[in-house]
Amino acid sequence: MEDESGLDSPSNVKLLTFAEMADELCPYYMSMGVPYNEYWHGDYTQLKFYTEAYRLQLEHENYSAWLQGAYVYEAVCAVSPILHAFAKSGTRPLPYLKEAYGMKADKTNAGATEAKTEKEIQEIQALNASAKFASFMTQWNKRFESEGGGASGTDD
Repeated sequence: MEDESGLDSPSNVKLLTFAEMADELCPYYMSMGVPYNEYWHGDYTQLKFYTEAYRLQLEHENYSAWLQGAYVYEAVCAVSPILHAFAKSGTRPLPYLKEAYGMKADKTNAGATEAKTEKEIQEIQALNASAKFASFMTQWNKRFESEGGGASGTDD
């Protein structure tokens, strides 16, 4: 039984000879850096190494682009406290990174201990403040309920 689109029909399948397939793949491998003469006259087993090297190069470029985006994101976040309309006077941007990413990890692995950065201290203070607020709200709700209000705020 044949599909209406004719996909099962053998007449729709284009069979390539080895030479035609090699002709179609030549630009692909040349885009990876394989020289024309090496593609046609060199050892074909080396093509897998070109393919792997190209994959690694793309992976490296992708990581570099991600790292650049991380630096831009970090810089925008550092400046963001002063960018909104309701910033208090005297608000200053956070300082930019003193070292490149990955440099701290190398020193830490070497056994050097570092003090917490200003950003880490601010994050810890923010977590402490939110915990205190949650505790206050729990106590407030308990007091409200004990004064006769139900959980919904009505007397049942």
